[in-house]
Amino acid sequence: MFSTSMLDLPTHAESAELGYGKTLVFDAAATSMLGFVKHSLSIILGNNDSKQIFYFLLLNLSYMFVQLAYGVWTNSLGLISDAIHMFFDCLALGIGLFASVMSKWPSNQKYSYGYNRIETVAAFFNGIFLVLISCSIVIEAVQRLVHPPEMSTDRLLLVSFVGLIVNLVGIFAFNHGHAHGGHGHDHGHHGHDHGHGHSANMQGVFLHIMADTLGSAGVIVSTLLIQWFGWTGFDPIASLFIAVLIVLSVIPLIRQSASVLMLELSDHVVNQVEGTLDEVKRIPGVASVDNYRFWPNEAETVVGSIHVLVQDGVKAQDIRRTVTEIFTSHIDGLKEICVQVESVSSARLHKQQQQQQQQQQQPMGFYTPTNNNTYHHTHTNPTNFRATALPQPTFVNEMPISVKKKD
Repeated sequence: MFSTSMLDLPTHAESAELGYGKTLVFDAAATSMLGFVKHSLSIILGNNDSKQIFYFLLLNLSYMFVQLAYGVWTNSLGLISDAIHMFFDCLALGIGLFASVMSKWPSNQKYSYGYNRIETVAAFFNGIFLVLISCSIVIEAVQRLVHPPEMSTDRLLLVSFVGLIVNLVGIFAFNHGHAHGGHGHDHGHHGHDHGHGHSANMQGVFLHIMADTLGSAGVIVSTLLIQWFGWTGFDPIASLFIAVLIVLSVIPLIRQSASVLMLELSDHVVNQVEGTLDEVKRIPGVASVDNYRFWPNEAETVVGSIHVLVQDGVKAQDIRRTVTEIFTSHIDGLKEICVQVESVSSARLHKQQQQQQQQQQQPMGFYTPTNNNTYHHTHTNPTNFRATALPQPTFVNEMPISVKKKD
């Protein structure tokens, strides 16, 4: 399946055979804009998640233009401001849609792991964007509590109700798509994966829609209370409550996406890796394992590499196949693992060669302290007594230390 290098590592030459190379790459630079749009639309409509974002983005944009036109026609600053707010929501949806499309681009020589992590970047951006929006809402609400403005509730209830209907349609579409299109994505493994959501990017988009829905509901409730009691303080109080809910709901998304970007494994995967390493060490013929590294490629997948030392005379291909099968069956979401197998004698010879190279690169003379408080010139000890990689001062001739006696 893989051709191997001198160290029995998979090379990049056969990546095209597995669908990772230029056989599936869409070259955007060599394609016209119309062809790029057609290709992107085919990706959008061919995936349930991106299709839901696209439909809701069109609906949101349509309502934004209607609201903007109606605000200009009636000279309503509130409607124009809400239309501008919806524009930024559409911008966040567009970022999520672009990330959903870009994540489907195949890997190439420059991006050998593909573009899957762009969805995590988009989710992190949307999470931070929601926190900033919540902070601006809190600042505006505090100002309105200190200096209550005069409010006109005319048309506000109708516009907020229509906005609530639009956002409820978006929430229903997302939940329906996850219940049917994305069902079974992680249920076949373990139940804990479903709690993270089908995609961090989709979770970020969903939180934007939920924030808009809460905002519309808060405006409706505060408008009714203002009409009944005549106190305009209900509006900033509702805004504060909504801002707190948004921040509390978006913190897990920021934490999860940041952990993926920082290559942090969950505790569950760490326990699986540690248990699998213990099992690999018990394989007959395996002397030891080292240089094992595992990291998340995206929220649901893991990539790893490991160096296995085997006894002389053991078949390296059999050990590699066994180790790969054990890791694949024991670690949830393991997408790829690179297993380097090396015999003990080969590793010992390689270490000796490295030591010889270090001795050849070592300066001709340096000083090591001795018990008689003098410095002796040496050429044989390759170890720096300061245990650091910083170069030490060298001298052509020995420099005896003279100690002056006190008078």
